[in-house]
Amino acid sequence: MTTGRSPGGTLAPADSLTRSLPGLASRPVKIAALTGIRGFAACWVFSFHIWQIARGPVLKLGGIDFTPLLACGWAGVDLFFVLSGFVLTWHYVDQAQHGVGFADFMHRRALRVVPAYYAQFLILMILAAVGVSDELPSIANTLAHLLFVHNFSFSWWDPLPKAWWTLPVEWQFYLVFPLLLAAFARYNPWRVLPTLIALVVVWRIGAMAWIHDYSPQGSIDYRVWLIEQLPGRIDQFAIGMATAWGTMQARPRLADSARRRLSSWLVIGGSLAALGLAYLIWWRADVYWQGHWLLYSWHLFMALALAMVIAGTTLGGKLATRLLGNRPMLWLGEISYSIYLWNIVILLALASLGTFAELSGAAGIAWVALYSVAPVMLVSALSWWLCERPFLHYRDAHPEDSLGRWLAAFIRFPWPGLALVGSMILAVVILGQIYWRPDAATRAQCTERGAVDSPRQLRGEQADARVSGWLHDWSRTDRVRRVVAVRDGQVIAEAVPSLARPDVAAALPLCNVDRPGFELPLSLANLGLASATVSIEAQRTSGARYRIGEVEWHFVPIAQPAAEPKP
Repeated sequence: MTTGRSPGGTLAPADSLTRSLPGLASRPVKIAALTGIRGFAACWVFSFHIWQIARGPVLKLGGIDFTPLLACGWAGVDLFFVLSGFVLTWHYVDQAQHGVGFADFMHRRALRVVPAYYAQFLILMILAAVGVSDELPSIANTLAHLLFVHNFSFSWWDPLPKAWWTLPVEWQFYLVFPLLLAAFARYNPWRVLPTLIALVVVWRIGAMAWIHDYSPQGSIDYRVWLIEQLPGRIDQFAIGMATAWGTMQARPRLADSARRRLSSWLVIGGSLAALGLAYLIWWRADVYWQGHWLLYSWHLFMALALAMVIAGTTLGGKLATRLLGNRPMLWLGEISYSIYLWNIVILLALASLGTFAELSGAAGIAWVALYSVAPVMLVSALSWWLCERPFLHYRDAHPEDSLGRWLAAFIRFPWPGLALVGSMILAVVILGQIYWRPDAATRAQCTERGAVDSPRQLRGEQADARVSGWLHDWSRTDRVRRVVAVRDGQVIAEAVPSLARPDVAAALPLCNVDRPGFELPLSLANLGLASATVSIEAQRTSGARYRIGEVEWHFVPIAQPAAEPKP
């Protein structure tokens, strides 16, 4: 007989898990309102991207600042992570004692995650290959994205749509989920969870120490990439798992009236806590990435607040059902994964067409939403219908009874089919690299070009200056990420090239120049008391830099009044 270890350390029979979770057999298999939570999470991320495209304006209504609610919309990812741990534990907890069937588990996860992702990947690569959208990634970068390991390298993590950064973290959690569930069953989640939280804190502190010692000039993107790896987020998945475990323990022990009251209190309390955390990080955003204590704890606190909302929703109170179980929220929840994949892609596509060029301020948010909501929802619904629904709807049934043989075979044996689609994506990238790139002469014209327009000289009596210019780099695999001013080997200012320069685009018609202009704020206080040459350089993702131009700095000492003659 299979045995497990009881809290006291003695061997216990296999049904000890059933005794510790009396609601295991009676738990509802599907809780509709959890689908509504997924819809809310996707729309929260979408609202954050709308706010970004609208250039991050302050939004005040009736004297109340609502900006943190939009600016913190990336916390929808936190909600996805906690919910993922919760739902998987809820469905697989009865296999915890004997072990989750790994092959079947990964089969189901692949059918859930990969089809819509690979379909979007293929579409974006075709558009890139023919020059409609962003440049093609390298072959190594493409393979890394296909295998969900593009978070292993910063040069792979950044070039493609940034919404994809969560996919390898989620996928790698799937790989360790059976082990975590077995650890929960053997040692009790309330012992395992503190260990995982400590691991996350150590990882985040260690990552910041590494950045401080080896990459002090690293960008915010670099810090996000290093800190937000799976070890830096595993606590959120584990909190979701522990919440499912605790909810199953509590649910059958509560009378209906007490359960409904507790549900409402958890939803209200968790929502207020999440709201407070959103405002807190908004107020401390200026010091967060400098190593503020919130950097090591904010995601943990947010996960706990969101876990309260999820637990309250699971208990089935009227408040949660009305807010999250209504038809609009359920529909958004059904297509939430596709919303998450497509919203930023469509927003950026609209922005590249100049749709939002004249929009600014709080009214800009409303206009960006007006222009983008319908396209995002339409594309997401099509993605769900074509790429998600067939695999989710039929994976537990007998697809050969209702579908063509090829789709039925794909559902039952997904790995060969996914390998085929992955090969198609890779082939598009290779063909694009070989046949759709401009010839050598054009590449030579477009490579490492740039200039400093003004000012060419700075003098001590001037106020702080803004150095303007442009650049263009053809490299597909090691892109220019920032422009820096360097004096005596030290970076004294930086900026991101993001300004439209139609004059440059007209001068280099074959170089696909989009926004190569930059304005570099240069504080004269950083230049010192000696005249010098300030080098303006473009820095690649890898850290390598090349020179664009230079600015001459001439220190002008303040004239001292003449001393009075002695009598």
